[in-house]
Amino acid sequence: MVLTGIGRSPTVVEARGNGISSRAMRFPALRGGRLYFAETCAGDPASCSQTFRRYTIATRSPPTERSPSRYLTGFAQDGANAHFVRAPLADARR
Repeated sequence: MVLTGIGRSPTVVEARGNGISSRAMRFPALRGGRLYFAETCAGDPASCSQTFRRYTIATRSPPTERSPSRYLTGFAQDGANAHFVRAPLADARR
């Protein structure tokens, strides 16, 4: 994920290689000097994380929070509140 703008040098926020896990950085949102995004997973979950990222642009600080699911299908940040949509569980009886 690269953060840039008019007259700004590009900054690599996060980079990774993928194998069969297909870890993706998705649903970016900018608000209040921060870049929010979710890490999602498709395929083999062995190396996937359940993570929301909050990158502070001024300090280049990337704190993380645990996501409720590896398989997010939607994510939005509204101030201090994170809203998400996840794929249904494989067995709804659990």
